[in-house]
Amino acid sequence: PFQEKCMQKIREFQNEGRTIVLVSHSSEQVEKLCDRVIVMSHGAVVFDGGPVDGIKALRHSFVA
Repeated sequence: PFQEKCMQKIREFQNEGRTIVLVSHSSEQVEKLCDRVIVMSHGAVVFDGGPVDGIKALRHSFVA
């Protein structure tokens, strides 16, 4: 219930046009909620772009 309440609040903020910084390891949440993704490794940005490509970049960083 708490997580759903948080997700509803995030959607409300999005509808108001607010900027939200979401830190998550859930690719499902990232793909549903985000229009921009930044992937970092050891404090350095390794990707900055759309969610689908961001998830690919994250997965690639685990393999590399």
